[in-house]
Parts: sequence; structure tokens; C-alpha cells
Amino acid sequence: MWETAEESGVITANLMWPGPPKTISGASSTYFVPWKDHVPLNEKLEQILHWIDLPLEQRPQLIMAYEPSLDQAGHRTGPASKLVNKTLVEVDVFAKDLHTSLKARNLTDIVDIVFVSDHGMTDTSHPELIYMDDILGEEGLNDIEHEDGWPSMGIRFQPKANASHYVSALLEASAENPEKFDVYTKDTMPERYHFADNERIAPIYVVPKIGYVLTTRAEGDTGMSKGNHGYDNDEISMQAIFVAHGPFSFEAKAQHQKRTKHAPFRRSSKHDWHSTSDDTYIMQRFQNVEVYNLVIKLLGIDAYAASNNGTVGFWDRYL
Repeated sequence: MWETAEESGVITANLMWPGPPKTISGASSTYFVPWKDHVPLNEKLEQILHWIDLPLEQRPQLIMAYEPSLDQAGHRTGPASKLVNKTLVEVDVFAKDLHTSLKARNLTDIVDIVFVSDHGMTDTSHPELIYMDDILGEEGLNDIEHEDGWPSMGIRFQPKANASHYVSALLEASAENPEKFDVYTKDTMPERYHFADNERIAPIYVVPKIGYVLTTRAEGDTGMSKGNHGYDNDEISMQAIFVAHGPFSFEAKAQHQKRTKHAPFRRSSKHDWHSTSDDTYIMQRFQNVEVYNLVIKLLGIDAYAASNNGTVGFWDRYL
């Protein structure tokens, strides 16, 4: 996003992105504060407000900030833990303080705030263990050249290994235990994953179901976190959040009200856009890849948009 914005001439700021300061093309944000763990949220808020208070010609029009505390708490103690609830309160306070600060500057009708996450979290404190050596044998484990990812396991066998034999063993075990895990090759990987046509993707993937983890007899459950993600993103517990406030949300609500003003009453399903008692509107769920086009549209730089996997016209009904 910041590369596209910078290309268009928009000033951008990036607060503790946990990645390199430059993209593969060499682009970087105008302002870049490098990653540092355990930074209090009030310090991050101060930095954001410092950027907002800069003179107009220096002020960023796109500010992005990353906060890992909720993810860390979920891994450490599980998604339903007291620590996660405590961390949620801290994030809520940050959101409230940000809104209050914008209101004090008379910016709530100008600035869009968007909170997103890149995944959900499920409890893995008492998982069922799937022992890969029971399926592949010791020889099969030794023939693995590299494992990619966790809890799903991408497998690359050594060139000398009889990979087709091991794939057959994995598929047979999966067929006997369909409630535990799936096995995919690049030819059978579900299209909705968009995860096959690249040499960096392992040729074989073992994907456990919620409640199961892959391990070996030697490793057991050593080092496993009490919360994790990386399972099938169709699972509710794996899905992310999208919370927006500002001109975009005001307009989206208005458009929804126009569409439904004369429509007969009907009960909303969990997939519908609908209003709740506190005037919050809940959208139909969508893929995270749509967020890029929303930000580009809000910045008014559609002409500079890079090719992406978002849906053309997805946001037209809301804006």
C-alpha cells in the first residue's frame, strides 16, 4: 500500500512494520519507525499523533501501525485466556484514545480509521497429536529435505527419496482419518487457497483440522503454544477482523440505509450487512485481499493501483 501511495506522491508513515523497510523494488515509506517489541500502546499513539500534527506539507496521508500484543497473548495463553481479555482491553483503550485525540483536532469527519488483523486464533492447549513417523516411518522422516510452516506442514522430500510412495501413505492415512487432516499436492490444492503455482510452495502439504497438530513421537507436544493459527481459513476461529470508522463508514451506512429504506423487513443472517442496537453495521465477510483496493480508493489514487487479487468494483456498493 505504501509503495503505491508513495508512487502517487502521497506521503506515508509506517510504524513498526515487522518486515524490511523497503519493498523488493526499493520503495519505502516517507517516515519509517523500525520494528521493536514490547512498545507500550500509548507510545505508539504519541508517534501517530506527532505525524498527524506535522505541517500539512509534511503530514502523511497514510499512516500504518502494527501491534503484536494480542497475537502474542493468544499464542502464549490461548484465545479465551485472561491475558487475551486484558490485552483486548488495552487495545480498546488505544482505539478510544485515538478517536478522542482525532475528535479534539476536529478530524473525525476527515480521517478514516481501519483496524484489521491477518488471521484469527484457536485454542491448541490440549490438541490431538498426529504422529508423522507413524505414517511415514523413520525412513520417510529421514527422507524429508525440508518442512515448511506449522501447524500445516509443507513437505519437500530429498531427490533420492521415493516421494510418490510417501504421498500414497499420507493420502491413505488421510482417507482413513478424514476428521483429522487433509493432504494436498499442487494438483489437488483447493483453488480458494491460491497456493500452488509457485516454486517456493512445497509440493506436498499436510493440513490438520482444528484441534489437531502434526508432530513426531520424539517431539510430542514439546514447545507447542496454547493458541495458534494457520488452519483452514474457512474455519470461523481463523477469520480476521475489519473495523472501520470515519467518512468511509458514514458513507457506507448511508448507502445501506438508502438500499433498505423501502425494503420489506427480513431477519438478517450472520452473512448479511445489518445494524445492531449500538448503531454498528456488520458487513458481509470478505477476503483480506479486498483491503488494498479500499485504501487506494480512499486515498483517491486508483490510477496508480497495482495489479492485485482484489475484486474489481467490490467497494462500489459502499462508496
